[in-house]
Amino acid sequence: MLNVANFNKEMLKLAGESIERYPPRERDISSLTLSIQREKVGEIKKRIISFRRELLEMACSDELVDQVIQLNFQLFPLTKPYKKEIG
Repeated sequence: MLNVANFNKEMLKLAGESIERYPPRERDISSLTLSIQREKVGEIKKRIISFRRELLEMACSDELVDQVIQLNFQLFPLTKPYKKEIG
């Protein structure tokens, strides 16, 4: 697990460096900050997994490969869960 964590940290570092290294037409850096119910995080994770599989299938079926790219997904809480007061 430590090797995977170190790999992910290095890829995140490269992603940050890519902002200055590559022009916007050669990269896509975007993010979303969402306010959602904690129970919906699992659904988002399932959709990320499905999308990763779809992209992997697309890449595996490509016979004319001429480039290696890195695609990162990050999902983490920015706040602790809170309970709304009723009343």
